[in-house]
Amino acid sequence: MNRAQRRAQAKAGRMNRAARMGRAGIDRYIDRARRKMHGMVFRAIPVGDELHGQWKFPAMTAAGDRQQLADYAEAAPHRWHLRVTARFVTDDGAYLEEVDGDIGQAVMLGELVDEWQRMLREARARGNARHLDSEVVEIRPAMADAGE
Repeated sequence: MNRAQRRAQAKAGRMNRAARMGRAGIDRYIDRARRKMHGMVFRAIPVGDELHGQWKFPAMTAAGDRQQLADYAEAAPHRWHLRVTARFVTDDGAYLEEVDGDIGQAVMLGELVDEWQRMLREARARGNARHLDSEVVEIRPAMADAGE
């Protein structure tokens, strides 16, 4: 077999896994993943139109499940809770401005760009722009999504 045929065969094997599971198996897989997503947080620093960060997991999450849960969270639509924090530093000390929000419909993680940018502008507007020190975006799956 040439390379293209081997790739096609490997792809067919991957695609058949879902077909072998059946609808009930797929539903169990999704339900298990959503339950395990409870407590996950994507903490990132905004750079332009992108977020650079990593997933944080609760201690009860098995080490072997972490990458798969992160992949599932990024690949499937969910409802999300966002928290944007802007830190301002003055001569007298530092203060934080936070903006929280929930996304009411199930969307992909990459589709939240407009929302977190709007929230970031709002947090910046609450403080003195000359004192802006850092910004952090936290995104977590909404709790209602974990129980469906």
